[in-house]
Amino acid sequence: MKLKVTFWVTLDLYYAIIPNMVKVEQKTVEKLGQKIKKLRKNLEITQEGLAARIESSRVYINHIEQGRKSPSLEILEKIAKVLKVQVKDLFL
Repeated sequence: MKLKVTFWVTLDLYYAIIPNMVKVEQKTVEKLGQKIKKLRKNLEITQEGLAARIESSRVYINHIEQGRKSPSLEILEKIAKVLKVQVKDLFL
């Protein structure tokens, strides 16, 4: 038996919720970037070095660390491997 659920959202509610969700996501991306930068520096790896090891560019690594780009899971796995941590540790 399939259950079909329809969810109606008023525009007022939509505009109240969505900007806050975007702010939360942006803060998560910024914290992720800060953590990657900290771990990278602790291992004395340059942005260029990290980029080379994950087959990416220094600019992309910089954008991740600045919270300007949100990396894919594949990239996070590569970064975690180079930084000798698990992916979950990048979010702690």
